[in-house]
Amino acid sequence: MMNNNFIALILSVGVFVLAGAVYFNQNQVNVVTEDGEKIVVGSQVSNEHLDRQFNKAGSTDGGRLATTTSVATYTTTARDFDGAPTYWDITPNLNTTLSLSSTSTFEYVPNIGDVAKVYVRNASSTAGATITLAAVDANLQKNEDTADLAINGLDWAELTIIRESGYLVTVIMSEFIEGD
Repeated sequence: MMNNNFIALILSVGVFVLAGAVYFNQNQVNVVTEDGEKIVVGSQVSNEHLDRQFNKAGSTDGGRLATTTSVATYTTTARDFDGAPTYWDITPNLNTTLSLSSTSTFEYVPNIGDVAKVYVRNASSTAGATITLAAVDANLQKNEDTADLAINGLDWAELTIIRESGYLVTVIMSEFIEGD
């Protein structure tokens, strides 16, 4: 009888350990070697994604940064983009130059070769106050259809952020203007 109770106890503990391992290890990332190349493979148990997902080039969904500025020039820092928001809602009280630094964007593109898209909206209800993008230590490019790097009131810009090297990020800007 003692032997049967001991076996039942061992089986019960084993079931709890296995269930705990499955429950607490849901988003485990496995590294698979294929022809000497390391490939990162992730798993997601549910359809609710709570962590940033990297699909080779990176993907971000959700999140918003909303701010109002009264300064003529502002240089971004890593703290400005904690949580890697999908879009920035900026209300300028005067014409503002937003200077992007490479290191401030590293949360979006932590690995060389990563690509992320971020949207910037000038939330000013008038076209009077603009946001002009500038680069501190990043490579800033614009779509050839865009005359300048300014985002007028209620307009949007799509920023494609590409991590090129350990310290260089290229940001490509495409502008979208108010349609109605």
